Amino acid sequence: DLVRSRGLGDVYKRQMQILGVTSLFLCVVTMFLIYVGLVRTSAWVFGAALLLLIASLGVSIREIQISVRALDIHLRDMER
Repeated sequence: DLVRSRGLGDVYKRQMQILGVTSLFLCVVTMFLIYVGLVRTSAWVFGAALLLLIASLGVSIREIQISVRALDIHLRDMER
């Protein structure tokens, strides 16, 4: 019984989605904290949200690089 690997690209996509959704969630928490008057705390939470968004974008760039490399390999195989 062979188990197929989903591939490294799928792992990156899942990480990108988790980081992006967590970032969005923290932005919502930030709005709530501002609403209840915890401005200083909201600034820290928003900073964490920005860092997660930057990480999500970095993972996205890496996934794009993997996809482009795989497409190049596939096109080279088609030319043969």
